[in-house]
Amino acid sequence: MNGRARSSTDPDATWRSADMAAHTRDAVIRGRRIRYVDIGSGHPLVLIHGQGGSWQWWLRNIPFLATRCRVIALDLAGFGESEPIDTDRVFDEQVATVVGLLDLLALSASTIVGHSMGGLIALRVACDHPHRVADLVLVDAGGAYLGRRRLWFIVSAFRAFNAVFSVAWIPRVVTRWRWLRGLLFAVAVHDRRSLSQSLAVEIVPRMASPGFVRSMESAVAAVGEATPEEVSCACLVVWGSSDRILPVATGRLLASRIPDARLVVVENVGHCVMFEAPEHFNRLLAERLSETDQRRTG
Repeated sequence: MNGRARSSTDPDATWRSADMAAHTRDAVIRGRRIRYVDIGSGHPLVLIHGQGGSWQWWLRNIPFLATRCRVIALDLAGFGESEPIDTDRVFDEQVATVVGLLDLLALSASTIVGHSMGGLIALRVACDHPHRVADLVLVDAGGAYLGRRRLWFIVSAFRAFNAVFSVAWIPRVVTRWRWLRGLLFAVAVHDRRSLSQSLAVEIVPRMASPGFVRSMESAVAAVGEATPEEVSCACLVVWGSSDRILPVATGRLLASRIPDARLVVVENVGHCVMFEAPEHFNRLLAERLSETDQRRTG
């Protein structure tokens, strides 16, 4: 199924007018402080960001979705405002962090949404803890074999990025100039204008983080161990047609390996569907939530 991205309004207006700080929480999970946002009521929807991300990557989605369900968006350990992991089993600890937050909030059957590396984590949660996941949404996610050359490209690019952005003044300069933002996200997004200065101010300074390199290395290893065939719940796979990091062929392969999966390809969008085409993405999730509710009450 294909879709086209169209935006008729300012995608940042709603979240800029919202008091997100009033819904921001800290919790101690597995001995680490974890930052998360909890807003709305009803069926729980858990948002898991990707490599170098934070909960703010979902700013264009949270206010809309919170009118329809309870939205929980977390900073994974070592990203955003969450404390880093101090053991060697980094990927397992990220999975345990998500499950620990579900335990803390007493959430039994949630819709789990994961982007990129967060999709790989969501996939593991669905396989290892099926009773915790009512529905799974994977957004340009890890989980399918990529090949050595592409893995090398991804790892090299992320290493270079982290080295540069660890210099404190660079993120501030990048957020100020559109052409620098476009250069930074040239591989990640199809239309560089989709990353506004308002959104960049929220996400770019948080991209270099203490957990960056170790989480990336552990995620690369976890791709080879992924078992999409073991997903027992329904799954929606959303992919940008112009994703340069994980090509749409990867999405098709991933969806084909999941027993009950539906693939939606969003045209003229890169790796970050949720903020490149927020109106389209929000509609997809709203429809999915309605379908999940019908299944639960069916």
